[in-house]
Amino acid sequence: MADKEHKLLLWAAVGAGGVAAATGAYWAAKKALDVYVPYQYHYRPGTVSGWLAHILDDYSQRRRSRRPVRVYMDGCFDMMHYGHANALRQVSSEKKRSVSQS
Repeated sequence: MADKEHKLLLWAAVGAGGVAAATGAYWAAKKALDVYVPYQYHYRPGTVSGWLAHILDDYSQRRRSRRPVRVYMDGCFDMMHYGHANALRQVSSEKKRSVSQS
């Protein structure tokens, strides 16, 4: 019977330690957020900033569906050079539509 009590006590201690560790991690993350991002810039649902974030997200999704994303790569490209051709290939594979102008 004492063995069951010891196991129960051990699991209770493990559970309490896990809750304490999770609480500490949450508190540390919140403190880090407060240090690096001022509170007035935090996203808070149900506020004007939350409403504005939702509106801007909808607008950006509609704009992306109407206009393609364009990527500008500056450089003097020699298409016979493997590195230059590979850079342009990577950009074109990354985006749905790409325009190459020589």
